[in-house]
Amino acid sequence: MSMDFYLEHYDSILREVIRWRAVPLFLLQDLSGYSGTKTSFCRVIRNLEAKGLLKAGHFSGMAKVVYPTAELAAITKSKGILIQEESLSHEAMVTLVCCELLTWEVFKGSKLPHEVSGRGLDEGVRRLPDAVLEGTNMGRPFKLALEMEISRKSKIRVKNKIEDYLNNNVFEYVLYLFNDRGTYEGYKRILLEVMTGKDVKKSQQAEIRFMFGFKPKFISHNCRLQDIELFYRGKLTSLESVFGKKRG
Repeated sequence: MSMDFYLEHYDSILREVIRWRAVPLFLLQDLSGYSGTKTSFCRVIRNLEAKGLLKAGHFSGMAKVVYPTAELAAITKSKGILIQEESLSHEAMVTLVCCELLTWEVFKGSKLPHEVSGRGLDEGVRRLPDAVLEGTNMGRPFKLALEMEISRKSKIRVKNKIEDYLNNNVFEYVLYLFNDRGTYEGYKRILLEVMTGKDVKKSQQAEIRFMFGFKPKFISHNCRLQDIELFYRGKLTSLESVFGKKRG
């Protein structure tokens, strides 16, 4: 079969991989709307791999992740979709968390950095987050910056990023998620320093804006973010207490 056949008949699958850049295999079938069986879907993915359009593999012991090839990027003239293999587990977690958050009633849509690049900087955001979630809570629209932290950063780097978020009013919330307790606890200490600092205005903004969540394993067939340990406004709480219930 010709390349055009695969591009036309599996457009929905390829489009989702191009958009998300790294997608857990178990999630891709639902995202693409593929109506066949799981077995036939896996066969399609293998065929797309054989054609050089997709790649798939296991990274950091996680579920199988599907991602685009340079050939697919060239054929579709897609920019900014190719990532290094060492970043695939991070990107796949971002995809999974975004899709899970969109099952909450308050969230209406999500955008990745390559979808907002330029516009975010124009609004005063120096560093774009891993994803932007948009929604409406208690009748008020909001934007949430999602930061997926797999590895620990230096204290000065973390404080600088927190300062960046406090120096603009683009995001009503900033949600940091961790799968390592040590990193989670370290970031909490840094945030508490900001919240108890001498700058009263920034202290209040930090308390209202920042949420830190911890869950050991994000990549699973049952990503229950309502079960994460959430630190918000100086205490442990839950996502449901902030954003209400999930749909359905």
